Amino acid sequence: MWLPSKALPRRLDSDPPPGRARDEGQEMRTARLQELEEMAEKLLATARELPPGQEHHNALREIGRFRVQIAALKGADLRPAQLGLKTKGK
Repeated sequence: MWLPSKALPRRLDSDPPPGRARDEGQEMRTARLQELEEMAEKLLATARELPPGQEHHNALREIGRFRVQIAALKGADLRPAQLGLKTKGK
């Protein structure tokens, strides 16, 4: 199907190539996950300073949930081969 040139999207010279943009996005995501992990470590250190009791227990439980969510986000970025899994048909 023929389309006039004005109808086609133009890539600007300043735009990074598609693969590079994806890599930069992945780097940013990795950096943000690292920041979340560091935040969880600080929260854990603070929670350990709480006196024994229900607040201490609740804080540790919530931090544990937070860390599980971070791990799930990190796991979503891994390919099956990186997880040691075989892909279907291989």
